[in-house]
Amino acid sequence: CLMSSTCNNGACDCNQPLHGDLCQESKAKALWERDVIRTGPQPKGRASHASVLVTRGGNREIWTIFGDRFNNVPNFAEIVVYDTKKKTWTEVEANSAGPSWRYDHSLVYYKTKIYLFGGMIERKHSNSELWSLDVNSLVWTKENDNNNDLVSGPLAVYGHTAHVIDSKMYVFFGFNSVVRFSTRVQVYDFEKRQWTIADVTELEAGRYRHTSVYYEPQHAVLVYGGILQQPSTGDASTNVNVTTDQLIRFSIASDGSGFKWESLLPSGTPMYMHSATIINGMMVTAGGNAYTKNGQPTDCFQGIVLSYDILCNKWTSLVPQPLLRRYGHSMVSDGEDNAWVIGGFNGTMLNDVVRFIPADCAAGSRDISACAQITEGVQCVFTNGKCTKYSASESFPADFLSIVSGFPSKKSIQRAEPKCQSMGEDRSSTCEDNSDCLSCASHSGCGWCVGSSQCLSVEQECVAGQDMIRSYTSCQTDLVVREQFRSCSSVSDCFSCKLMKHCNWFGYEGKKSCVSLREQGKLHSNDAILFAAQVAADMAAKEAERLASAKVPVRLTSTLAAFPTGLPFGQNFTLCPTPCPEYTNCTTCVDNKCMWCGSQKRCVYTDSYLISFPYGQCYQWTTNIDNSHCEIESGQCSEHKNCSMCQLDPNCGWWDDGANTGQGSCLEGNNVGPTRPASTPDGSWHFVGCPLCQCNGHSECYPSIESGIEVQKCTECGNNTSGAHCETCSEGYFGDTRNGGLCKPCECVGNANGCDPHSGDCYCTTKGVVGKLCDRCDQKYIGSPENGRPCYYELTVDFIFTFKLKSEAPDDHVSEIFLFSVPYKRDTDVQFSISCESANPQTNTAAVSLNLTSNIFDGRSSNPKMKMINHPCDAKGLRRHYLANDPGYAFGTDANTTFFVKVSNFSTPITIQISFAQSPPINWVLFFVIFAAFSFSTMMAHPI
Repeated sequence: CLMSSTCNNGACDCNQPLHGDLCQESKAKALWERDVIRTGPQPKGRASHASVLVTRGGNREIWTIFGDRFNNVPNFAEIVVYDTKKKTWTEVEANSAGPSWRYDHSLVYYKTKIYLFGGMIERKHSNSELWSLDVNSLVWTKENDNNNDLVSGPLAVYGHTAHVIDSKMYVFFGFNSVVRFSTRVQVYDFEKRQWTIADVTELEAGRYRHTSVYYEPQHAVLVYGGILQQPSTGDASTNVNVTTDQLIRFSIASDGSGFKWESLLPSGTPMYMHSATIINGMMVTAGGNAYTKNGQPTDCFQGIVLSYDILCNKWTSLVPQPLLRRYGHSMVSDGEDNAWVIGGFNGTMLNDVVRFIPADCAAGSRDISACAQITEGVQCVFTNGKCTKYSASESFPADFLSIVSGFPSKKSIQRAEPKCQSMGEDRSSTCEDNSDCLSCASHSGCGWCVGSSQCLSVEQECVAGQDMIRSYTSCQTDLVVREQFRSCSSVSDCFSCKLMKHCNWFGYEGKKSCVSLREQGKLHSNDAILFAAQVAADMAAKEAERLASAKVPVRLTSTLAAFPTGLPFGQNFTLCPTPCPEYTNCTTCVDNKCMWCGSQKRCVYTDSYLISFPYGQCYQWTTNIDNSHCEIESGQCSEHKNCSMCQLDPNCGWWDDGANTGQGSCLEGNNVGPTRPASTPDGSWHFVGCPLCQCNGHSECYPSIESGIEVQKCTECGNNTSGAHCETCSEGYFGDTRNGGLCKPCECVGNANGCDPHSGDCYCTTKGVVGKLCDRCDQKYIGSPENGRPCYYELTVDFIFTFKLKSEAPDDHVSEIFLFSVPYKRDTDVQFSISCESANPQTNTAAVSLNLTSNIFDGRSSNPKMKMINHPCDAKGLRRHYLANDPGYAFGTDANTTFFVKVSNFSTPITIQISFAQSPPINWVLFFVIFAAFSFSTMMAHPI
C-alpha cells in the first residue's frame, strides 16, 4: 500500500484523499486500474464482443457473449460472466442450443433476459437474428429468424449499437453486407414483438463501429465517432470511407411518438472501434483507433480518453492511459461510481478487466475553485460549504443571505446546476460540415445562406445581408417528397440507391452512380430537362406502390445478375450487380472490381478492408490491378500456368515435359522432386529456377547468345499466338496462351476492330455501342447493334450537345458516332452546326455525313436524301441552312422528317459539338428600335 496507507485483510485502507487498490491516486483525479482476478481461471482473449451489466441479488455482473478470436484458440467459452464485487470470472454453458458464433453484435438487458441482435457470422455475412437468453434458466430463444429482405426490417447489420428505452430496443446504424452503411434506426418492441423503423425527418449518414450512450434526463441517445461515407475531397461524385469525430443526438419524444436528430459539438478526434459509457452525467470514451482532423492515423494503441460534459456541451481530453491502448473492447458502467473495460485488441487478444473510478467531489471541499477543478468523470457543485456531486434529480438551495443580497455568501453559493465556464455552444464547425440546404437546415442551430451556398451557425450572418434559411421545409429541393430528402449521391452502391424511391442507379460516361430522377432526366438529354417534377412524382409513386403491393418481398439471392449499363427505374434488386461478399473465388471476385482475401477465402468491397478485417486477419489480398495473384493464393499447384507463377507457391515446383517448347505442369513437391510422379518421365524438375525455354508450348526453342549469355528463343509462334514467348494471342484472337492454352477468334458482332487478347472484350468503335461483344446500346442510345448496326443518339432541337470523347476506356477505340434529330416545327427552317476539336488537328480531322428521310403526306416513306458526304470537320466547324419548303421534305411531326448524322474517321481524344435549331433568327434592327422606344418612354414617365 502506498502513501502510508495500511493493509487490512489483503486490501489497502487508503487515507482520506487517496483511492485505488494500492492507494496510488488522489481522489481529485479519476483512476484507471486493472482488476486483479482473485480466484479461478480467466477467459480467453477476445475483441468485437458485446457486454452488458446485469444486476440481480444485489450483485453486479458483466455478461460477455461471443466476440472475434484467432482461429487456433481451443476451448473458447461462448458466455463468460464477471462478478464485479468478487472479481472472478465464470464460464457459463447454456441449457439449450443458441445462436452461432459471431462478433460485432449487440447486447441489451430487459427484465430477466439478455437480447442479442445481429453481428457478423462466418466472418462473411451480416445477420439479423434476434435471440434472448434468460439469465436464470440459461435458455436461448430465437425471437426472429435472419431476414434477407432489404426493404422491411430488421435489416441485417454488424458494428451497430443498441439501447433499451422504455419497453423498446433501439438499434443504431451498422454495416450490411449488401447495402453497406445502414442509415436506419431500427426499433424492436419487446411487448408486441414487432420491428419498425424510426420515422425521423432529419437523416444522418450511416456509420460503423461508432459508440452510443443513453442519457435518461434528456430521453436521448448520443452517437459518437465511427466510420461513415462522405464525398471525396478530390472528386465530389465519389464517396470514400472516413473516420468521423461527429457527435449527434437522437431525441425521443416522451410518449415515444416522434424522433429528432441534432448535431452537437464534434470532439476534434476522429475515432472508431472505441468504447463509451455514461457515468455521473458525463460521457466517457476510452481507447479505440484515432485519426487526426485531416484524416491521418495516430500512433497505434494510444489509450486516448475523452470526456464529454452533456449539460455544458464540452469536450475534455483526459490523460492518455497505457492500460487503454486497445480497440474492439467493450465498456459498461453502473451509471454512477464505476465503469469497466473488457478485453479488446492491442496486437494480441486481451482478456483483462480495467476499472474506471471517477474523481470524488469531496476532495474539493476546501473552496469553490477547488471544487470547480474536479471534472474527471463527475460533475461537482459547491453548496452549503461542501463540494457535492451534481444530480439532475436533486436541487441545491442557496442560503437566505445569498438569495436576498443577490451575491453568494462565504458559506455557500447558489448552484441549480454546474456552471459551464466559457463554453457557449460552438456550432460553427458542425454547421460547416453540411454541404446542402436540406442537411444544413435540418440541424438545430444551423442555417443555410443561399447566395454563398454556405451552412453557418444561426448566430452568424450571411454575407451581403442574404436571408438565412433556418427550416428545411423552406429549402428548394429537387425531391418530390420532402420527408425523404437524403442526397442520392450519399450512397455508392446500387442496392442502397434503389432503396430510395427518388433515386436510380445510372450509368453515364462509363461511370455508374446514384442520381435523382431529375438528374437522370438531365443526363438523358445532355442537360435538357425532359423529366418534369410531376413525372418524377408519378414514377416515385409507382415505385412505392410496387414495393408495397409486391406479393413476394424483394430478397437477395445468390444468382443476382450484373446489369452493366444502369437500371431502368422501377426494376427490383435482382438487376443490381452481385454484392462483393457473394463471390466465392478469387477470379470472379477481382473481375468484378472487388478485393479477394486469400488468407480468409473472402471477397469484400475494395474500400472496406478496415471494416472487414479490423484485426489484420487478411494478410494476403488481391485486386483487379494484378489478378494473376489469384493463382498464387489458390493453394492448388495444378492451377499455376507457368513456371514463374508456380514457384511463387512454396509447396510447388515446375516439371518441364522435355519437348523443348516450355510446356510443363506445376506439381506439389520439394527441392528433391515432385511428391507424385509426373506424367512425362523424360522431363526435368525445377523447384528453384525455371528452364530456359519459355514458349508456352506454341513454338520450339533455338539457342542464341546475347551479351555473352546463352538464351533460348522461340522459333515461330503458332496457334495464333505472338510475343517473345508466345505469351499473347494474335490480333483478332483472345485466350490464355500459357502452357499450351488456345486462342479463339474474337466474337464481336460488329462495330468493333478487334478484342482484348486476354479477356475477349471487344473494342467497340461506335460511340454508344457497349457490351462484351459490342452487342448492346448504352443508355440514351437506340439501335440494333446485335445485327452489326450502329446505335443512334437523339439530338433534341434547339439544344447544343457536346460529346467529349477521351483517349481512355470506354472511348479509346471509338472512331465514329451516329446521331439523329427530328425537327418538330412544320414551317420553320433548320439550322445545322457542328465542330470537331481534336488534340492533333493536323492528323485527326473528322468527316461528317448527313442525310434525311421523310414521310410524304400520303404515308409512304421516301428514300434517304444525301445532303453531305464525308465533309471535313475541324475546330472551326461548319453550318448548313435547310429550308422548310424543300420539295418533298416538309418539317414537322406529321412529315416525320429525320436528319441522320454520321461523324467518322477520327481518333480520340476529340470534342464534338453539334446542334439542330429551329429558333427564328433575331432581328437586331427591330430589337434595338423596340429597346430605344422603351427606354425613351420610361424616361418620359419618370423625369429626373
